[in-house]
Amino acid sequence: MKLKQVENWLDNLGPGERDHALDHLVGLTSRQADKLSKQHEINMMIDYQDEIEERQRNWNKPVGLKTELQTLDKFTMGLAPGELTVIGGATSQGKTLLACNITSRVAAAGSNVLFVTLEMTHAELGSRIQRISGSNADDISVHVAFQKSDELDWQSIDGLIANAVKQFGAELVVIDHLHYFTRELQNVSEDLGRITKEFKKNAIRHGIPIMLISHTRKGDSKQLSTIDDLRGSSYIAQDADIVLMVGQKQDTQDVLFVTVEKNRNRFGVRIGSPEATCMLTMDHNTLRLEDPLDGPFPGGISAQQIFPDFVPNLI
Repeated sequence: MKLKQVENWLDNLGPGERDHALDHLVGLTSRQADKLSKQHEINMMIDYQDEIEERQRNWNKPVGLKTELQTLDKFTMGLAPGELTVIGGATSQGKTLLACNITSRVAAAGSNVLFVTLEMTHAELGSRIQRISGSNADDISVHVAFQKSDELDWQSIDGLIANAVKQFGAELVVIDHLHYFTRELQNVSEDLGRITKEFKKNAIRHGIPIMLISHTRKGDSKQLSTIDDLRGSSYIAQDADIVLMVGQKQDTQDVLFVTVEKNRNRFGVRIGSPEATCMLTMDHNTLRLEDPLDGPFPGGISAQQIFPDFVPNLI
């Protein structure tokens, strides 16, 4: 609203309404000025010395939560507070399955997980997690929570996480999935960047790792998806700290391939190399994923040793 329009609007109000409106406008202006003032504040590096020293002590060491899948933990070096991990892949290729297995294992270790499911019912998702958990199902159930509402927009995720951290002590948030939030939007590509950036801010603001599931564009079903196949890939990858691409091959339906294609903050395998892909065996009855190998590290077994013709999509 332009200044002249505001003046005309005020002129058409009664005396009492005008005073109330002016008080409201003054309050808004004051709050906005206070917000801008805080945005312009600075802190000296020494103000963060305790955090800096903690980082130095743990340089190139696992940080945060473990997935308890050995090779995957070597890839990510932990799900660290304030970080956004994207799990990408084609439809029905194991994205949610991997997230459910990680949820089960993190919960089994005693950490609380908020799983935001926007397409699958809570009962269906809960049954999968319990099936994966097996004999630990009852113990794990008290460490996993779902959002109550089935209708959320991306702006409400921040409040949901804040409430989960405060009331439930959530230590990990899983969101299934990113593209759900773009269904009512017109400029999907641009909005993906805004939404992903906000989820990254949520992770930092609440000091918690967020795992975000993302779909890919339709491509060659015979090839494993890469980071370039993510819908709106440049926007998603820009704000993600870690990107894990998940897929299966037609001749190995009992194996889930997981490739780390971005890891911003910690060392590990070379991105784009064969060593950056691990294989997880899949039990179709229990839905449980296992890491039967020592991983593509010294003394371990790589994917190519099991499937000599396997060549990952390098970026």
